[in-house]
Amino acid sequence: MLRRALASLTPSQKTTIKDSCKILAVEVPTIELAGGSVRCMIAGIHLSLRPRTSVADGISSAASSPAKATA
Repeated sequence: MLRRALASLTPSQKTTIKDSCKILAVEVPTIELAGGSVRCMIAGIHLSLRPRTSVADGISSAASSPAKATA
């Protein structure tokens, strides 16, 4: 949990959390400045890799093949 998030909890909320686990509060100011969180950092590590795409992948095969002449 971010230290800022921990600071925002009420004593009652902290007690409720501590009843089931140990709170580990960390500071990640650079990530927070960009709008990120520890959860985002962890998800980024454990998500499956996405296949790489290029701009050409968005072009349909009809658009990339020569036009057929019609009689």
